[in-house]
Amino acid sequence: MTILRRSTFLGSGTVGERGQVVIPAGARKEFNIDTGDKVLFFGHPKRAGLFIIKAEVVNDFVSKAINNAVSLEKLLASLDENAGIDEA
Repeated sequence: MTILRRSTFLGSGTVGERGQVVIPAGARKEFNIDTGDKVLFFGHPKRAGLFIIKAEVVNDFVSKAINNAVSLEKLLASLDENAGIDEA
């Protein structure tokens, strides 16, 4: 199944003179976007469209990834230490 068929249409907007676009109310409600929330814009590599995501979601993802990397690093260090003990 393609991504387009799994997507949900949440409304449309028009780009104003200052480059502003209103996020439709249905989309704001569906994705819990409130006044003052920071959003990030990413472009498709082939300029096929834009991807909008709340900054807090990216921040949470990066924080979890860093924590998981630290945990993995500790585990690998522990395995290295135990391997040294077994060899002795």
